[in-house]
Amino acid sequence: MTRYRVIAPLVNCKTMTRDGTRFVHLQQGAFVPEDAPEDWIGYHLRDGLIAEIPDDAPPAAPPLPEEPPAEEPKAEPPEEPPAEPEAKAEPKPPNVGQRRRGG
Repeated sequence: MTRYRVIAPLVNCKTMTRDGTRFVHLQQGAFVPEDAPEDWIGYHLRDGLIAEIPDDAPPAAPPLPEEPPAEEPKAEPPEEPPAEPEAKAEPKPPNVGQRRRGG
């Protein structure tokens, strides 16, 4: 069975989903669904939007490692810059911003 991978930034493909036949968006690097129509595959191959994957290519997902990777040393949090002295607020003159009452 021939497999294909998307090499364009984005293509739309008609495929069967659990909700029925739908068009799905496939981003670069995604595998083309096995049930993609042959005419769709031919068109996208001709236009260079998808590429055939050789049979001897590695599987879709890499195998899981047998042992978890060694824990990396934790980076120290960056030092905070020294605090700037706070500017003193100028006192407001009386009645600024207040409305006059009745008159």
